[in-house]
Amino acid sequence: MSRYTYIHTQIWKDKKFRALSDDAKLLYIAMLTAPNSNMIGLYEWPVAYAVYDLGDGWTEQNFFDCIDEIEAQGMAYYDRESEIVFIANFLKHNPLNTIKQVIGGWNYFNALPATPLFAKFLPSWIKFVDEPLKARLDGRGDDSAKKSLSDADRILSEIKRRANEFYEPLDIDADINLKPIDSHSNTIQKPIESLEIIPVPVPGHGHVHGHKDKDSSVTADAATSAEACENETNITLKAKSEAKSEDVDINTHVVTLNRLLSLWNEILSPLHFPQALKSTPAREKAFKARLNALKERERVDWWKNILQKLAASSFMLESAKNKANWLTFDWLLNENNLVKICEGKYDNRPNATKEPPKNFDEALTRLGRKTPPTFDEAMARYGFNNNLVETEARHIA
Repeated sequence: MSRYTYIHTQIWKDKKFRALSDDAKLLYIAMLTAPNSNMIGLYEWPVAYAVYDLGDGWTEQNFFDCIDEIEAQGMAYYDRESEIVFIANFLKHNPLNTIKQVIGGWNYFNALPATPLFAKFLPSWIKFVDEPLKARLDGRGDDSAKKSLSDADRILSEIKRRANEFYEPLDIDADINLKPIDSHSNTIQKPIESLEIIPVPVPGHGHVHGHKDKDSSVTADAATSAEACENETNITLKAKSEAKSEDVDINTHVVTLNRLLSLWNEILSPLHFPQALKSTPAREKAFKARLNALKERERVDWWKNILQKLAASSFMLESAKNKANWLTFDWLLNENNLVKICEGKYDNRPNATKEPPKNFDEALTRLGRKTPPTFDEAMARYGFNNNLVETEARHIA
């Protein structure tokens, strides 16, 4: 956390800032001064922390509504997956003037998890940090200046690497029908159209089926035997195929990216979730990484359970209905989000009411206890504001 943050007084005359609602203005000021903030304006700020910092009356929905306003003005951005904030002009008003400050800023950046916001942060770093620093050092030939320039180049190179590492070029125009048969391979495999019949020697005749023989009777015997052998092989293969299809449960079969895309569209798209239209190199990479992290993720039923948890979540359904721009198939392939789903972060909470209990018995019922709570505990838990209940609660103390 930085000790000081400069907020330009002209902010109150800024057209973008004035266009925000009162709540969005408060949120933007909170972004600039949040306890989690740092010297580069790019930091982790979990929604739960943000709502707590903002005080009574703030909810996650209120928070994201204000985020949408701020992002629409291009003033700041919030990555809903990694819960990271980036304030667009922070480095302009809070410059890093020395190489020590630049290195300190780099240390904050390097400690962050990967986020698409790196791509927005990079131009800001170049414009407000790297270029001004090099301009000040330009023309100086001393060893200190040379070392500072070397450090600045190294830091810029690392920031570029991390920004580029998050993305892979997408071949948007690629033919969606040319998909790898094995989703774990990037090799395009053509379907098998026919099987080449390899000549097989017929027992007892020293003859190869398909070759002419001087003895017509031998040729006839060979043809008959080969045909019988071929029929027997086909029957065996068919029986094995039928047995395999009966024995394998589709839900425990190894999942592929295409299968997961189909499950997403089948389970979630009817509930207003956006459709997942195609496989891409970036999705393939993220999908493989998720499977490599946990063995059980290779099963179809594991992913089916994850999607069903999302379908049963009131928060996710409301987000889908409101067309939240963070709710995509790629959001699902983020490791942090998968962990949150598994840990029940998006599960529905037990029904609760903000209304105070009508009497002492109801207060005990809500607490799930047979012994009376203390007055302070009851007040802290329910915030009694009803004279009758408050009077009864005081008798407990």
